[in-house]
Amino acid sequence: MSITEKGRFKMSSTTIKCPVCLAEIDVLEALAEGDLRAVLEMQDAFYPHGRLVRAYFELFGVSPGFRNVHRLRVLTEEMRTLFEREEFSYNRKFYRISRAGIAEALSGMVKRRFPEPLKNHNYLKSCMITISEREASTASKTAERDLRKKETGLRSGARYPVTEETVTVPKMKDVPPARLTPEQIEANRKRLKDMITGIG
Repeated sequence: MSITEKGRFKMSSTTIKCPVCLAEIDVLEALAEGDLRAVLEMQDAFYPHGRLVRAYFELFGVSPGFRNVHRLRVLTEEMRTLFEREEFSYNRKFYRISRAGIAEALSGMVKRRFPEPLKNHNYLKSCMITISEREASTASKTAERDLRKKETGLRSGARYPVTEETVTVPKMKDVPPARLTPEQIEANRKRLKDMITGIG
């Protein structure tokens, strides 16, 4: 670019002159520098699957060079959102998927040969749907198994602590002996018998 006599920019190259200091500025390089900095700052979001993500970007035909940095930034932002939220949408339906599941889908993608560069994430999403449904099924079965275990414990009269729960049992010496009359003892036996009958 160059500045005309009226002060307007005229497209002639990728450089412009600063109207204040008159220094030449390469617009593409300036933009690429900002995009590249943003890409580098987002790399931690993919740990420890950074190599898989970079290999996936190559399927889009993004090769090294500042002219591809903006496209690389867009792809990086999209993948960062996927890794951070651990969810995606496809055909107006939302799916949950773990970071390990995303990495599994990416691993399958980079091992395939595509006749032309990818244009979007639809193929990756189709791979992730299968993994997402498998993870949901596994989680459901685990929850059902834990629920049955608890129900079995309650039916048998056992009471066990759940994960990270602490149960404090009083020492027998701290429990004062009960002084019950024969009538109270008989009443307690009857209540206990009724409770057992109700559980059965």
